[in-house]
Amino acid sequence: MEMKSSIILAAGVLLVSLLVCGCVGAGAILPVLNNEASGNPAASADPVMANDPIVGTWEMVNPVVKDGGNTLDLTDARWIFEADGTYEYRPLNAGIFKTTGTWTSLGTGSYEVVCGKDSRVIHYDLTESLLQTAEDERYLLARAA
Repeated sequence: MEMKSSIILAAGVLLVSLLVCGCVGAGAILPVLNNEASGNPAASADPVMANDPIVGTWEMVNPVVKDGGNTLDLTDARWIFEADGTYEYRPLNAGIFKTTGTWTSLGTGSYEVVCGKDSRVIHYDLTESLLQTAEDERYLLARAA
C-alpha cells in the first residue's frame, strides 16, 4: 500500500511540474490569433511617438457605409493607435474580428499603416483633427469619446 501511495505521489508531482512548466512556456507555442502580425518590431513606446496626434482611439464620423448593394454598419468599430507604433482595428461587439498592424508617421499629418493580416498598406491623412484614408474617403475618423 505504501509503495502504491509513493507512486501516486510521484506521478502527481510530475503532473503538477509538467503543468507549471507547460504554462510558463505556453506563450511560445500558441499560434498567432486574430490575424496579428508575428514578431512585432515596435515593442515599447517611443516618447516622440507618444506625442503624435494619431495616438489614441478613433471612430467613424459617418459609420454607415454603402458599398454597392451592401450596407456596412461600423457604429461600434474603433481604430486604436498606440505609442509603440502598433494599431488595432476592431468592432466593440466582436473582438474576434480585430485586425492589428503597425503605423508610421510619414511627416506632418500623413501616416502609413501596415495591416498585419495581409501586409496591406493604408494611408491616412490627419486634417483638422480628422483622420481620412486616401484610399476610401468614406472612412472619416474622429476621436472617440
